[in-house]
Amino acid sequence: AMSGTMRGLGAASAAAGTGAAGAATGMAAAGAAAGTAAIAMGPLLLILGAIAAAVVGLVIAFKGLGFIFSQLKRGVGLAAEFQKTQVAIEVLVGSTEKATKVLQDLKDLSDLTPLSPKIVQDAGRSLLAFGSTTETVVEEIRRLGDISQGVQAPLGEIATLYGKARIEGVLFAESINQLTNRGIPVIGLFAEQLGVAESEVKKMGSEGKITFDNLEKAFITLTSEGGQFEDMMERLSRTFSGKVSTLSGLWDSL
Repeated sequence: AMSGTMRGLGAASAAAGTGAAGAATGMAAAGAAAGTAAIAMGPLLLILGAIAAAVVGLVIAFKGLGFIFSQLKRGVGLAAEFQKTQVAIEVLVGSTEKATKVLQDLKDLSDLTPLSPKIVQDAGRSLLAFGSTTETVVEEIRRLGDISQGVQAPLGEIATLYGKARIEGVLFAESINQLTNRGIPVIGLFAEQLGVAESEVKKMGSEGKITFDNLEKAFITLTSEGGQFEDMMERLSRTFSGKVSTLSGLWDSL
């Protein structure tokens, strides 16, 4: 009986060995087949890779063309706006030569600041419409620009408030509120000029006793040497965001 058992185990072991050998042979055959398939697929993969690269190249090219066309369109728009501004200033000052010089001076100013040429030139046009002269407008824009950048308010808004005060000759309480709401500390300066308490300034404004001259003096004080907003545009232009903005303005003017 023992002998029969041993013979059975030997047969089972031999069968297992034969099965393992067969499995190994099958795996080797499968590996060979896979290798053959990979070799056969090689050229196809190369072709697919080339197609993918070509598609990526086309996408990049189309995006590049889109950017170029968008910049051309933007440039045309800026040129059209510049011409409109130039014509408007020519009408205001009555001279093509003076208008051209003012626009160039305003552009030169914008090139040294974080503000774009369009913003500066539009503000200049606004001041001229409110009665500024070609001799004073650039310096006034420099002053208003320093204040606007100091309080982070749009230059156009400050120019409008300033221009309206020039036209009206006085600064009423509403206009004083608009200035103080934007962070421009005029009340203390008015009080100092007029020799009154700050609490009296708005009352005097409602009575029409704060004049444009008072406003102009206050703005000069704020932007002159030692003033709160002295050279604010120039200082901001030296920051990273200011440099980016200045470069953008230079690009727009090309």
